[in-house]
Amino acid sequence: MQGIFVLLLVAICISHCKAKWKELESEDDYLMLFGGDERASKAIFLGVYSEECMSSVETMAFKGANRNCPEEYLSVVRIHKQVLSPSMLQRLGIGEACSAMLHFSKDNRIDDYQITFDDDEKSLTEWINNQSRVVMQLKNNFSFDVKYFWKNEGAAGEVDSGTIQEGGSVNINSYLGHLFAVRGVGDQDGRLLTWFVADRNGQLLLDHTEGRLECYEDPATSFTQQACRNPEDALFEFAMALWYNKRVEANAYQPSLVPRMTAAGFEKHRLPEEMFRELTRFWENGQHRKNVEGMVGPCLNQHVAPSYVLHLNPHMKRRLDNTLKPMLSEWSNRTDLEQTSIYGIREYTEGASLLMHVDTVSTHVISAIVNVAQSEGAVWPLQILDHDGGLHEVPMAPGDVVYYESARLLHGREAPLRGASYANVFVHYKPREGWDFDWV
Repeated sequence: MQGIFVLLLVAICISHCKAKWKELESEDDYLMLFGGDERASKAIFLGVYSEECMSSVETMAFKGANRNCPEEYLSVVRIHKQVLSPSMLQRLGIGEACSAMLHFSKDNRIDDYQITFDDDEKSLTEWINNQSRVVMQLKNNFSFDVKYFWKNEGAAGEVDSGTIQEGGSVNINSYLGHLFAVRGVGDQDGRLLTWFVADRNGQLLLDHTEGRLECYEDPATSFTQQACRNPEDALFEFAMALWYNKRVEANAYQPSLVPRMTAAGFEKHRLPEEMFRELTRFWENGQHRKNVEGMVGPCLNQHVAPSYVLHLNPHMKRRLDNTLKPMLSEWSNRTDLEQTSIYGIREYTEGASLLMHVDTVSTHVISAIVNVAQSEGAVWPLQILDHDGGLHEVPMAPGDVVYYESARLLHGREAPLRGASYANVFVHYKPREGWDFDWV
């Protein structure tokens, strides 16, 4: 079942790797976002513009507003001023302004919004991030104490966020699109009871939502698809779809924001032989120390093809850094590269598939993939888009190293690995000067 689900996610990427914003054609289209009671059915970012200020709704800040929250919980829409009546423009507080961005929280009335007239990319992104904060009051309606856990996309998995006594309440500060699991304590210790997505301000009753753990609507599809399975599998697939939809938005948003650093965006070279021999010895001598790797995110199908990791010791990390930094500095023409991450040696197994993605823009800018080892006959080329969107397949042999602009260029290995084993090391750098992307 989970293997079929991953194939579905590949199809989503191929057909939906673009920002999910919508142009409204009329005032009636706008009113439909609120329904008959004039309350927002989900959170809304609304861009209102005139012809001379159309650039304000062409910013990546606006178009990528869904990058941290899928469209199931947030609508990003824009509308031309000329299709709105003078009374509606007055009601929205726009008046004679050339353009504006408005935010409505879920369940807010049509007159209850926040507004900004600032269309600077950085300032607008920070405003959107601030508007995406939510404060929820969780009310425990179970007949026993419960714990609630933030479902982190990364290796941390579930983060224990607190306990709520029977009948008690707690306020949490979160962001639109964050996913939480609720589990029992005491006699119910660890049992999954329900889950919820932070999608509004206000109170949320925690109870046995009818059908939640038996059937649910799959957020990965545009049509209603009921999936029935055990609770943990249902939550896993819900989380993977939620997180991957966020990645799809990042794929659409980030490449246009990040400046190009090199002519081609990637190049293949060879690791110096002495360094490669040392790395190979470390890998071969450490087979008994490698461990099954924890969850690394929705792009890698670890639940189908487990990955393993052999952690590098400080000496090996220094050796790799001292070897690769000069090589990447010369390639990128940046003398101020700062190493931000060196993963251990990750071993992929037969059937592994890595969906197309971009890396973290604040830390993973100029990067290297080193192929340490692969089983005989293994076939698993790196797929990467160049600066013009052209797709390239780059085969690698042990000792090969690929330099690439990992925050800008979409990359992955979507075709399943043919072969028993494929082991890589990833090293990431960012410029020490002039790389102000912590706001993204």
